[in-house]
Amino acid sequence: MPKATIKDIARIAKTSTGTVDRVLNNREGVSEEKKELVRKIARELNYQPNILAQALISKKIFKLALLLPKPEFPNEYWASHPKGVEKAIDHLAPFKIKTDYFLYDLQNPTDFTKQAEGLLAEEFDGVILAPIHKKEAREVCQKLDQKNIPYLFIDSFLQNTNCIAYVCEDAFNGGRVAAGLIDYGTPSTKDILIVTIGDRLENNINLQNRNQGFMSFMLEKSKNTGLKITTNLKEPNRKYITEKLDQVFSQKFASFAFGSIPDDNKHQAGS
Repeated sequence: MPKATIKDIARIAKTSTGTVDRVLNNREGVSEEKKELVRKIARELNYQPNILAQALISKKIFKLALLLPKPEFPNEYWASHPKGVEKAIDHLAPFKIKTDYFLYDLQNPTDFTKQAEGLLAEEFDGVILAPIHKKEAREVCQKLDQKNIPYLFIDSFLQNTNCIAYVCEDAFNGGRVAAGLIDYGTPSTKDILIVTIGDRLENNINLQNRNQGFMSFMLEKSKNTGLKITTNLKEPNRKYITEKLDQVFSQKFASFAFGSIPDDNKHQAGS
């Protein structure tokens, strides 16, 4: 069935296409009776506006803000996100979209708040943010709600917010998969060392969920009867990690199966 057009609505309503256009775009100059008739016919015809055509004639520039961690060497994880955003925007042409980046220090929640304040001081049509710092991110979401600015999450999901969408991993089941692989390749009597890499674990959603998934598998399905030894490495620094692990391995434990649950934002640092 051909797609309904403004001309179809105008023909049935016995009016001009200009009148139909005014009604569908909520402009003044049309009687209430005519408005109701046009809207009724549009619904019956299942009329859908041609957003591509609208974009071609529109002069509006959509402003998109991104609140993301800085991409810092040697961890290039966050360098890929801006590239992906810009590639997507290229595909959205002829829509006019302007991006503004607010990049924060991954290890510094105060810097997250500072960058967020800069974002909130301006007007945007939408926001993409990585809510790495749970407490601070929740406060930002509340302020975006107050300003009626839609937002979506990338990398991590924050519950009890009004985000319109999110793109992130299933951290809990990722932890279970990691535990299953460790369990499969480890003799049942060996001890398992569980290493988390990251600071302020209580504020890192993904790391919490990954840990919970790992331990849930170990408690429910693991054949392993050895010790489960946990240690946290706060700095994503190779020298620091090596020294700390040497200290752990020098303790009087049995030989280990090494189960690493890194912060996904620092996964290259401990490799």
